[in-house]
Amino acid sequence: GRREEVTVLQQSPKRSKGALGAAEGANHAVASQLRTTRLALLRRYPGHKFGPQSRLAPWMVRHAGWLMTRFQLKASGRTAYSAKRGREYTREILEFAEQTLFYVSEATGNGASVGKLMPRWHLGVWVGKTEQTDEHLALTADGVKKARSVRRIVDADRWKPSVLDAVRGLPWNP
Repeated sequence: GRREEVTVLQQSPKRSKGALGAAEGANHAVASQLRTTRLALLRRYPGHKFGPQSRLAPWMVRHAGWLMTRFQLKASGRTAYSAKRGREYTREILEFAEQTLFYVSEATGNGASVGKLMPRWHLGVWVGKTEQTDEHLALTADGVKKARSVRRIVDADRWKPSVLDAVRGLPWNP
């Protein structure tokens, strides 16, 4: 149903970052996480720019929020995830944009069967996990794929620019 509390809208002074307080703090935290992720990507994929127009930029923003919810401590000493779920997040995650093998079951999301003799493990670029089901998200040349299981590949093969350049898919239009 409807909530009982009344929402009170307030105007903040123009050009006053201090007036927005917590929102500015959250923006700062997200920006810091994005810079850290971008620096890691630049080290892993020399020669790539990873600017705002990069195919990974929207995924970096999404993943930054996901990480902060699960791992950033609030003033209470707990994460937002543990405050909601009553426990800390302990599931497996990979490094952002790491190339990995992900498992495709016989039944696909659209109800079709991939066939018993078809390969189950496929190469993709890991871009995070889903909010509701905690499935891994991997970018492929065919778009975004969800998987319950992933397998890390040897470090020398995790960061191939040719694989990264071939992927597509956006968080809002997989």
